[in-house]
Amino acid sequence: MAQYDLNRVLFDLNRRPDKQEVLKNLEAFLASYRLDDGEKQALLERGWGRLLALGALPNLVFKYYLWHGLPPMEFGKRAGGDPNAPAGS
Repeated sequence: MAQYDLNRVLFDLNRRPDKQEVLKNLEAFLASYRLDDGEKQALLERGWGRLLALGALPNLVFKYYLWHGLPPMEFGKRAGGDPNAPAGS
């Protein structure tokens, strides 16, 4: 869809106090947004670089990345498509 819709999802996700519950039911949460299949997959599969390529704001993607308990210092490597970064990370 539009960059706005993707960024709206990330913004709303980052404002949620019940992060772990939302992550358990992320697909249901995403159903109420106008996202195309590629955008949904990037969110569900934790495709950090793909989210950025789709136009998501880096600060929102970074916050979403941190939600998953991943090390902050590795964001650049994982979002940049480093072949040594673990898959889905």
